[in-house]
Amino acid sequence: MVPTRTVALFSGIVETDDQGRADIRFEVPDFTGQLRLMAVAWDGHRVGEGDAVAIIRDPLTGEVILPRFLAPGDQGTATISLHAVEGPGGAVEARLEALDAVALAGEGAHRLTLAAGERRSITVPLRGLTTGLGTINLALSGPEGLSVRRSWPIEVRPAQPVIHDREIAQIKPGEAWTPPANLLARFEPGTARATLEVAPWRGFDLVGLLRRLDQYPLGCVEQTTSRALPLLAVAELAPLAGLPVGPELRDRLQRAVWRVADMQTVDGDFGMWGPSDYSDNWLSVYALDFLTRAEAAGLHVPPETMKQGRDFLRKLTANHNTLRQRAYAYWVLARLNEASPGDLRYL
Repeated sequence: MVPTRTVALFSGIVETDDQGRADIRFEVPDFTGQLRLMAVAWDGHRVGEGDAVAIIRDPLTGEVILPRFLAPGDQGTATISLHAVEGPGGAVEARLEALDAVALAGEGAHRLTLAAGERRSITVPLRGLTTGLGTINLALSGPEGLSVRRSWPIEVRPAQPVIHDREIAQIKPGEAWTPPANLLARFEPGTARATLEVAPWRGFDLVGLLRRLDQYPLGCVEQTTSRALPLLAVAELAPLAGLPVGPELRDRLQRAVWRVADMQTVDGDFGMWGPSDYSDNWLSVYALDFLTRAEAAGLHVPPETMKQGRDFLRKLTANHNTLRQRAYAYWVLARLNEASPGDLRYL
C-alpha cells in the first residue's frame, strides 16, 4: 500500500496591493504530489475565483510502500521506490530505519547509482514486534548535496479481534478470593486490562460497558450519543474504564454535544451522519434525550437546537407514530416540563 497524505492549508483573508496582487507563503508539510491552489477575490462591486495546480516534489523522490498493517511476529516487505526526477544522475544513498513497534529484518542502508530520470526499487524485509504504532524513516542523500528525510506510520495489531471476558462468582461470608496469577496470560502483553467489581447483588458490568461503548469505531448520531450519554450519569466510573476525567471529560462531552447538534435537520430531527442524511424518529428522540441531559449538566447546547428539538418532539406525539416513539418523546417533553398531563394520561 502506498500511504497517502491529505494537505489542506488556508491563508485567511489577505489584502492586495493597488495592482490586485498579494504574496502568500505556506509551510508545506512532508508531501510529494499535486496541490490545487484556489483563491476567491472580491471588492465592493465584483467577485471572482481562480485555481491552478502546483507540483510539489524533490529532485530525487523516495516513497516507501508498506503493508496496511502487521501482527506481532509477522514479516512483510518495505519497498523503497526511488526516482531521479530532475537534475543530474549520480550516486545515491538510501537509509531506511524502523522504530517502536516494527524492526527491519534486513540491511537498511543501500548505495546505488541513478541516471537522470531513472526509477529503481529496493525491497527490505520488515517484522512486526509488539502491538502499537511503528514508524518508518527514509533518509536520502544524492548529487549536489541533496538531502531528503521522510517518515511513514505503520500499525501493528493483534491477529484476533478484541475479546471481552466476564466472570461472576459468589463470595460467601468468611471466604476470600484471589485473582489467579495467569489471569491475563493469553493476551498480548500490554493490551489487556482487568477490573474487579464487588457488590451485594448481581449487577451490570458498568465499567466494561463504558469501555466497550468507547471502542465504537464510528461517529454517527447513534454511536456519538451512546458513547457520551452514559458518562453524564456515571462519570465517576470513567477512570476505571480508562477514560478521561475532570476538564478533559467535560471537554469530550461538549464535543459530543456539538457533533450531535451539527446533525440536526431543518425539521428538528437528526440525520444519521448529517442534516442531509436519513433520519430515524426513535434515534432522534434518543439524541434529544442526551442533549437535554447535557444541558441540565451545565454543558452548552445551542438554544436553536433545543427549540427545533422541542418542536419535533411535539409533532412526533401528535402524529400517528409507533407507541414507543410517542412514549419516548412524551417522556423527554415531561422532563422539560412541556408535556400535557391530559395527553400523558390518555397515552
